[in-house]
Amino acid sequence: MEKMSNESSMNIPKKKSVVLLILLHIITLKIYQYFWYLKRTPELNNLNTKTKAKKGLAINTLVLYFIIMALAISLVIIAKMNDISSGKIEFTSVPNSFIIVLISLVVIGLIQLILIIILAFRTRKILNESLTNKGINRKVSGFFTLFFNFFYLQYEINRIIDDKEMNKRIGPMIWFIILYIVLILIGVAIYLNLINISGFL
Repeated sequence: MEKMSNESSMNIPKKKSVVLLILLHIITLKIYQYFWYLKRTPELNNLNTKTKAKKGLAINTLVLYFIIMALAISLVIIAKMNDISSGKIEFTSVPNSFIIVLISLVVIGLIQLILIIILAFRTRKILNESLTNKGINRKVSGFFTLFFNFFYLQYEINRIIDDKEMNKRIGPMIWFIILYIVLILIGVAIYLNLINISGFL
């Protein structure tokens, strides 16, 4: 009851298990990340900070995610239809449709990445302003925000709720590094699989 009272009085987003977030992130193929930001928007805006969260930004990243998925599926279909995956076609003979979809996929992917980074750092700024208002001279790490995004932000939210902002970040950082390495390996595996499908390996 006391912990719930603290959360309510500080108007801070509710605690969530970071491990649960990771599992949901994997199970939903990254979709949960965008819903996390959407759900946190009104909670963050309840804080007494000058910076406010923007729901439109989270919605845009979600829309771009579905566009990216559609383009990726289209890329595979075009590759299959034109025997690109079989290696029977020369690189110079690759159809324009394949090249256009591939370029669109890369460009939109980069745009979405930039928007996600903006979203994460806006959330970080709100949390930092909240810490300042609380009289705590400690900042949410920009480095970890960049590389671990909403996983790290939720971790810091949990620390704020538990009044552990001043504690050293040691153990959890090791887990974040391990997570980052695992995600990189998964990303590389998916990338190599797409390359194989496209016949460019």
